[in-house]
Amino acid sequence: MTLTVLNVLRIFERTTLWRINGPVQERDIWRIRNNGELNRAINREDIVKFIKAQSIRWLGHVKRMEKGTMARKNVYMRK
Repeated sequence: MTLTVLNVLRIFERTTLWRINGPVQERDIWRIRNNGELNRAINREDIVKFIKAQSIRWLGHVKRMEKGTMARKNVYMRK
């Protein structure tokens, strides 16, 4: 993935988290949550790390497939 795609994913994740968690009210004033609050809410999980981990997990699954399967052929053709 390029840096541009990674940045777009992180921006999408942050925007989605703001919408899911909604604003917070402090002394009759509403405000959106800051990045620190959002990071604590998701235990600092990063969408890019998650996607890369799932890709590696999927590659391990494909590696265990029989040699004639379409998925395995597609993965090994890219090399």
